[in-house]
Amino acid sequence: MEKILVGNTYNGWEVDEYKEILKIYIPLNLLDKLKKKKNYLEIPFSKIKSINVGWNNIPAAWGPNQHFVILKVNTNNGEKIAFDGTKNDVSVDIFKQAIILLKNNDIVFDDPYNILDELFCSKKAIWDILERAELERREIERNEKKR
Repeated sequence: MEKILVGNTYNGWEVDEYKEILKIYIPLNLLDKLKKKKNYLEIPFSKIKSINVGWNNIPAAWGPNQHFVILKVNTNNGEKIAFDGTKNDVSVDIFKQAIILLKNNDIVFDDPYNILDELFCSKKAIWDILERAELERREIERNEKKR
């Protein structure tokens, strides 16, 4: 039984195989902290229908844009919960381990741009993989507009 933390307990996520939960940590403002509000969501594996794999682009002041993996949990009751899958200070290996742990617990990933497969099967940096996915998405949109 494994427990893997991606990021930290202020703004990250954790897979706990023993408790069979995905825990998403949420940054709290001072008022929420004073109310002693929980700084995380717990989603039991049994309530996860699928997880969509996407990304966001963050413009850089210089150089190419930065890209981060966004994971969107789709629950059995129709709720959608999106969170950053990758963090600047997290190694690709830890991210891979967390995803593999979820897959090993029968969590289904919807990954139309094959980001996870490429990440697991190549030595490319995650930023390069997401840049490729972004260019592919743009090309598909251009082709659809031409129709």
